[in-house]
Formats: sequence, C-alpha cells, structure tokens
Amino acid sequence: MKPILFLLATALALPLYGQNSVLMDKVRNLTGLEENNFLIQGFLSTDRAQFLPGKYVPFAYDPVDIPLRKGVSALSPHTLVTILLKAGLEEDHRILIVGEEGSYCATALSRAGMDVYLIDPTAEASSAYQLKKDGENLNGWISMAPVDFIFLINARESVPSQLLRQLSLRGILLIPLITDDLVQCWCRVGNSSAGLDISLL
Repeated sequence: MKPILFLLATALALPLYGQNSVLMDKVRNLTGLEENNFLIQGFLSTDRAQFLPGKYVPFAYDPVDIPLRKGVSALSPHTLVTILLKAGLEEDHRILIVGEEGSYCATALSRAGMDVYLIDPTAEASSAYQLKKDGENLNGWISMAPVDFIFLINARESVPSQLLRQLSLRGILLIPLITDDLVQCWCRVGNSSAGLDISLL
C-alpha cells in the first residue's frame, strides 16, 4: 500500500513543482536578481498574486505597476527591487515601510531575512513583519526609531519631516514625489552628520 501512496503523492507533486519552477523563473526575470543577491529568496517565496485585488491577479507577474486608486499603486517586483537597491538598501538595514498596499513588499523583505516594520491601514497582520495599522501614517513609528531605511510607498507632494527625524545616522528615506507638473519621480534623502543629502533617482 505504501508504494502506491508514494507514487500518488509524487504524481500530485510534480505539477505543483512545475508550476513553482515557472513562477520562480518569472520572478527571476521580473526582478533581475542574481542568485547570490540577499533579496532573491524573499521575492521567490512571495506570490504577488496573493496581495492583489481579484481583478488584477492576471497581471501579477507582468512587469507593470498597477494603479489601484489615486496615489496608490501595487508596485511590480522589478520596480521594488530596482528602486530599493539603487537607493542603497542593504541586508542588515532595519526598514520601515509606510503607506497603503505595502504588505507585498514587507513580506518579501521579511522573508529575505530583513527586520521589517510596516505602517499600512490596508494590511493584514503577519508573522513575517511588525504591523501598525495607522491611517494617519506620516507620524511614523517613534517607538521603533531610529531605523536605517524608510520607504514611503505612495506618492506625496513633499517629504514628511516627522519621518526624517526617525532616520538613523547614515539612514535613507525613499519616496515617490509628485512635481508641480504632475510628474512622479523617486527621491532619495540620505542622512549624515553633515546633514541631509537629497537626490532624484
């Protein structure tokens, strides 16, 4: 009887393994991550489809950011990885993610082994990261400060000064800013003993 059960289990597992293999290939292609990058396992083990509203699930592994409502988008794996690494995210950083629809990013970074805090009124509690469900989230998370990296995931017109005060020395804040002509650009603010260094990515 046992050999039959083993064969049955194997037959059921092979299609799942094939699906997972295809999914992993898609994630690798979307993120462009090398096998030795510290983020790779986090994104490989986090299915973006589980974090999207039902009608957007077919687009989960397309290389697109999905606009959900005004100022709020579900960022693609490629956008997240590219912008976080370009801004200077490192493996040992304590990161605070602020804004709606941040749970996909928080989960992936947590599964990559990072110490992650999320402020998001739309998120569900998870054992992967610490969550604060705060609708007025621009005050940050004072009890967890200072943090090494603050990622504002929703577009803003200015950099919140409250969050800048919660950066560690050599900390980084990353935010998508909306300019006067309604163009969105990524802004990096680096903290140092000499003051703040602001640049556009």
